[in-house]
Amino acid sequence: MEIRSLLVPVETEDLARLRVEGGVRQRDLARSLGLPQARWSRIERGVLIPEPALLRELAELLGRPFDVVARSALHTRRRALRAPARPKRCGTRAAREMTMPGRRLAAYAP
Repeated sequence: MEIRSLLVPVETEDLARLRVEGGVRQRDLARSLGLPQARWSRIERGVLIPEPALLRELAELLGRPFDVVARSALHTRRRALRAPARPKRCGTRAAREMTMPGRRLAAYAP
């Protein structure tokens, strides 16, 4: 075996791409794993970290090696941590504007 073959980077994908390539809908995959769809969505976005047992089950369901699924979960988590935080929405536009300091309410003036 050549050393160069060991140094070639492995393609890393996120969990959502693995699921889509497997031809499985998010809801169906969550049911197969015994999870609520909302929880699987958070895992797929990198908000929650999946347990190794869950990753093993996922690898079996998608027919992929465990190490590929584990690397994909790590890649998904890293991307989520690098993404800028989105501001939380707090109801209506009027409520958001009133809670933002320094924002004028001129839009509501007659």
